[in-house]
Amino acid sequence: MPRFVIIPTLLLCFLAGCDQPKIPSSTATTTTTLKASYVGSEQCQNCHQTEQQQWRGSDHHQAMKLATSENIVGNFSAPPLKHHQQKTTFNTVDGQYHIQTDQDTPTASDLTLQYTFGVFPLQQYLTALPNGRWQSLPFAWDARSTAQGGQHWFHLYANENIVPNDVLHWRSPSHNANHMCIECHTTDFKKNYQTDSDSFQSTWVETGVGCESCHGPGSKHLAWAKNPSDALYKNKGWDIALTPGSSALWQHQTATAKPSRIEASDTTQIERCAQCHSRRSRIDASNDKEKFLDAFMPALLDETLYFPDGQIQDEVYEYGSFLQSKMAMRGVTCSNCHNPHSGKVKIEGNGLCLQCHNAEYNTPKHTLHTPETTGSFCVDCHMPTRTYMTVDTRRDHSFRIPRPDLSATLETPNACTNCHTDKTNAWATAAIEKNAGASWKTPHHGEIIAQARLAKPAVFDDLTQLIQDNTQAPIVRATAMGLLTNFPTRNALPLINDALKNNEDLIRIGALRAAEILPPEQQSSLLPLLNDSVRAIRIEAARQLAGNPITQNSTSFTKARQEYIDSQNIDADRAAALTNLAGLAIREQRLQDAENLLKTAIAREPYYIPASVNLADLYRALQQESDAGRVLQNAMQRVPNNADLMMSYALWLVRSGNINAAVAQLKTATQHTQDPHIFYLYAVALNQIGKTGEAFSVLDKAAAMPIYNRNVQLTRFNLALDSKQYERAEKYLQAWQLLDPQDPTVLEITQRR
Repeated sequence: MPRFVIIPTLLLCFLAGCDQPKIPSSTATTTTTLKASYVGSEQCQNCHQTEQQQWRGSDHHQAMKLATSENIVGNFSAPPLKHHQQKTTFNTVDGQYHIQTDQDTPTASDLTLQYTFGVFPLQQYLTALPNGRWQSLPFAWDARSTAQGGQHWFHLYANENIVPNDVLHWRSPSHNANHMCIECHTTDFKKNYQTDSDSFQSTWVETGVGCESCHGPGSKHLAWAKNPSDALYKNKGWDIALTPGSSALWQHQTATAKPSRIEASDTTQIERCAQCHSRRSRIDASNDKEKFLDAFMPALLDETLYFPDGQIQDEVYEYGSFLQSKMAMRGVTCSNCHNPHSGKVKIEGNGLCLQCHNAEYNTPKHTLHTPETTGSFCVDCHMPTRTYMTVDTRRDHSFRIPRPDLSATLETPNACTNCHTDKTNAWATAAIEKNAGASWKTPHHGEIIAQARLAKPAVFDDLTQLIQDNTQAPIVRATAMGLLTNFPTRNALPLINDALKNNEDLIRIGALRAAEILPPEQQSSLLPLLNDSVRAIRIEAARQLAGNPITQNSTSFTKARQEYIDSQNIDADRAAALTNLAGLAIREQRLQDAENLLKTAIAREPYYIPASVNLADLYRALQQESDAGRVLQNAMQRVPNNADLMMSYALWLVRSGNINAAVAQLKTATQHTQDPHIFYLYAVALNQIGKTGEAFSVLDKAAAMPIYNRNVQLTRFNLALDSKQYERAEKYLQAWQLLDPQDPTVLEITQRR
């Protein structure tokens, strides 16, 4: 059975800011004493005037509004925007705002704007397409001041010529706001995707992030306010209790210069903020889940999302970053620093940090900078920024100590050289060390994560220690658990089994992802997690156990499996979710269902490569080789120069008996990738047509790549033996032994001597 790609769907909201006007919702329930319904933020102002005043005008309040003159900040009288060979104009007609673009040549598009998205530092706009689709446009207004470089139109993909058949074109699923954006810019959003008609009937009760986005539906609270003595309404009528998280919960320790929490930590507030301030996928359609992991599956510190040391790389928002911090581990909550209603920090400047930290941290001795200048503020060094969407700078919330020494080895950013762009990492390292001494350069988990991402065998023991290190943040340990999949020859079963029992939810999720490498007969320890109290864990356990005979007649598996299916159906408008459902069908030998799902995935998103690769693999398993070739050829026409597609097509050519064409295809593939596996396949094919010398060269090149690949090491050793080049074989064995002395094959060979 072929190995199929399982892709976790991630909500990617690339629109800035957060606002108001009212849209009726057909999903609102009748107010009862049993089930709360949404009432709208206007109902809150009579009793909560201060909070309402703070909220009005905030980023949350302005997250999404009707496209009216009161809400639009862009200049629709500005000159046309030229982007490569495309021209876009902006104007108003009868009070409506229009964007006209010749992107959709030969016929220009005249787009009527329906909603604003965000307000600062940029504002984007939504337009309507048939079948209930709301699309975000790539033409944005830079709302910064002229002095800051703003007050002009710009294209989000400034360096790319986006044409109509491009995956990033504004009409494509990648710009569909029903899927990615509106959810976090409105209150009680319901996607309501209709599979049969490939359409949306999306609803929301209020534009903008209103009171009930955080507090939950308010009808029972209103009923309580009218009759506070009614015992039916516990917790003042709220189903979700949000504690203030004020500084009163903290006590300053003068002796240690460290604050300590004097009351138990409550993560409810953080988890409510995480609904939108995180990189995650939705796994439950309702908006009333108190526990974050009952409604969402979060991304861990995955490659391409975070740098090896955990710094933000892609647009991941704040949750995953914050969870890494010592502050989060000690119980700090969002409202310790931010006013939850205005979204602004409670105190400007270093005074915010001095709520808890000693004043000595606010001196040049510590900051190495003149007071009130750039570099003297705590956030400059401990919360460096990264810019997204051209103008939107976001602060890293891991509150890290700058490590320019790691930048030199891990190619990670650091606050010092981010600012001092004319200086080197060595200069920055020396400057910090001169002030703080060498003790600040403590071992960092980023060094282990970086090596584990490269599958370096030597790091396995360190990775094991990191997984077991209780002083590390759970999200770090969970990430380390997931990286065990890069070490299939190691005995990870004890580590996985131990982590499956951990009381930290994220660590159990990491353990389940690591279980991918376990053979079916070793997966019995996953069974108890089908009954886990956390939905995210139950569905991950079900995904891993699908098709395993040990789940036969298991009611728990049946329930968890359905939860997994339901979680994917939420995003049935996207190819990734359909591909996941197809993977489940394949594991369960429902091959016709899998074929239909993958065909639908390709039709919905022709550029989504895993769907085409998996469909071709399915046809191969069904011995429908001509169909497999056709699928791959069509995909390569849509997405040229993709190494994974070329590799799959080359393997099809091999099976078809056209080895020479396969060699040519693999050669081309190696020009578009640094994946040693593709080089390995190319070398095997070269050897098959008698070009053993070239095969050695390709394998040597692959062996020198950063990513360790066992097949490369094994193949070049065996190839040297087969060709009776014993000195070369000995050389390869010694190199392999240095890289991985515990490899089973290496041990077997050395023991025979």
